[in-house]
Amino acid sequence: MDNYIVWFIAAALMVAAELFAGTLYLLVIALGAVAGGAVSLAGGAVWMQFAGAALVAVAGFGWVRLNGRSTTNTRPSTSLSFDAGQPVEVVERRADGSLRVAYRGSQWEADLEPGAGDGPYAVKEVRGTRLFLAARKP
Repeated sequence: MDNYIVWFIAAALMVAAELFAGTLYLLVIALGAVAGGAVSLAGGAVWMQFAGAALVAVAGFGWVRLNGRSTTNTRPSTSLSFDAGQPVEVVERRADGSLRVAYRGSQWEADLEPGAGDGPYAVKEVRGTRLFLAARKP
């Protein structure tokens, strides 16, 4: 099998994997593989194929990094608009001030914002699997 066919198959597999990952990094590597295949089609030596693939991939990584297209999210997830203001039912109060509450058909760990009082409570925001509650307004 010719080298360019291997390069193009590898690129196609990486594009398929990228559809599941959604990060753009596999797409950049796939573009590098296409570059390696193009060098192979042009008759370049194997070391030139790898060099071309590496140059395109490194340049692509730099472009993705500079344009902020990474899907890595360093901020905590916040409430969806339908969560804010929704009432919760307190199931358990703990000595450390945390609560176990019933919300959306299941039980959640929850914390109160300062000055929330004795209840009733409503969702202020959701961070991961933890609710942050405020006093519910009548």
